[in-house]
Amino acid sequence: MKRIAEHVLNVCHDAEIHIPAISFDGKWHLLAVRDANNKPLTKLQLQKDIWKEIEGKKKQEVLAELKVLNKQPDWEILKNGHGDIIRIDAFRKVKIPLPKISERVIRQRIMENEHIKQKSKRVAKKRRTENR
Repeated sequence: MKRIAEHVLNVCHDAEIHIPAISFDGKWHLLAVRDANNKPLTKLQLQKDIWKEIEGKKKQEVLAELKVLNKQPDWEILKNGHGDIIRIDAFRKVKIPLPKISERVIRQRIMENEHIKQKSKRVAKKRRTENR
């Protein structure tokens, strides 16, 4: 059913027919929340999948998995040509990516680092002038 809907949308797009919205009954709900490979398309569906996966596990199993996630991750820092940080990823030893850090958090951390650098420069300058 998903392939049929996507085909119809693609044909309409090729014919320059704009379809602003699609509606369907609850029977086809999965069309809206899963892709063709059955991966979640929404944050809510991802949360439901994770909850379904862990709700049957014991507390000790969940804690053991969390410990493994945080053991010595390898950090990958991607910078653009100007030296600005574009993305920061953490990988476990088996190279399974941990959740991505959002762009907002990256910008916030960059601004905090810049603020700290500026403050330390002001303090160093103040010390130099006091020592003269």
